[in-house]
Amino acid sequence: KKTSLLPPKLRKESKLAFITAERFITADCRHSSELQNDVFKTFESLESLGLVTVVDKDIHCNETGYNIDIVIGIKNSQKEIAVVIDGPSNFVRKHSPTGATILKHRQLCNL
Repeated sequence: KKTSLLPPKLRKESKLAFITAERFITADCRHSSELQNDVFKTFESLESLGLVTVVDKDIHCNETGYNIDIVIGIKNSQKEIAVVIDGPSNFVRKHSPTGATILKHRQLCNL
């Protein structure tokens, strides 16, 4: 894992503030989009073919503070993969991810 440049106390307080704010936002306006439902149905169809297992849906990751749309397990493996579905609000001019989206991807990829 990479080391943070923030002092430990500030790092802890920042993480707590982010997680608290994210949970408040989530409790207020979390709902599955049509895109998320379509992706979930696709994973369910792969599950019926025995390729993956849908482990969970719409969960809050305590380690990062972000919401994970779907968690899948790979057949014949102990690995699980978190799936985050980025809709239109995650992009500027349809193709460029927002700064918040870039940061989220970077943080989730470093788990």
